[in-house]
Amino acid sequence: MKKKTEEEQENRIEKMEENRLLSVDDVMDYLKIGRDKAYALFRLESFPAIHLNKQGLVFEHDLVSWLKLHRGCTVYL
Repeated sequence: MKKKTEEEQENRIEKMEENRLLSVDDVMDYLKIGRDKAYALFRLESFPAIHLNKQGLVFEHDLVSWLKLHRGCTVYL
C-alpha cells in the first residue's frame, strides 16, 4: 500500500512540473530577455499569457509550444 502512495505522489509531482506557471521574471530568465521585452511579449495577442490580478503568467508547456510555433520567425517586440 505504501509503495502505491509513493508512486501516486511522484506522479502528482511530475504533473505539477508539467503544468508549472511562469511569471514575467521567470520568462525573462528563461529567454534571457529584459523586463521591457518580457512585458511586450505578454501583451502580444498570439502569446498564451494569463493575466491574474495584473500579474502575467504563462504555463511553461504553452511557452515552449509558442516558441516552437514561431521557430524561424521574427517576432518584433
